[in-house]
Amino acid sequence: NHPQREFTLTDCRILNPASPGIGSRTGDPLDVVIHYRTESEFLSPAFVVKIKDMYGQELIRLASSPMGGFHIDGLHPHGRVQLSIQRLPLVAGHYLLDVDFVRPGLETIARFEAVAEFDVEPFDYYGHGVALDRSRGLIVVDHSWDHQPLAPHLEAIGSASPTHEPSSVSDA
Repeated sequence: NHPQREFTLTDCRILNPASPGIGSRTGDPLDVVIHYRTESEFLSPAFVVKIKDMYGQELIRLASSPMGGFHIDGLHPHGRVQLSIQRLPLVAGHYLLDVDFVRPGLETIARFEAVAEFDVEPFDYYGHGVALDRSRGLIVVDHSWDHQPLAPHLEAIGSASPTHEPSSVSDA
């Protein structure tokens, strides 16, 4: 039998350290600051932050341990833990934040759903003149492209018949 253990989340704030006082944009840094209170001792606890879209679909799950490699030996009676996301990959929209307090692989000690809400403002992340929203995907990915001519001896390989038939569009 486990004695009743107390863990209380006392505050959860979402901050944009690049532009304090204003909302976040796609690609901006994002800090999640969690304040808690406890009178209990926990062995190897961890925090899990989940970001969900307005439909309740979990889009991002980040844990202090083991996923994040941030081991917490024990809790303070009144403490603060901060998650920093260097570049928020979410497109414009409204999001909800859940916080779980767990013993990884063993148990969920406390679950706090929708403890914070935030908006990601429209922003032209890729610099092509279009602010990104859900009509163009859910997340952004830093990426690059490359285009090179094929060496003459490789052109024959590339001229093999395609594995699919090109589609045709008709007005019929």
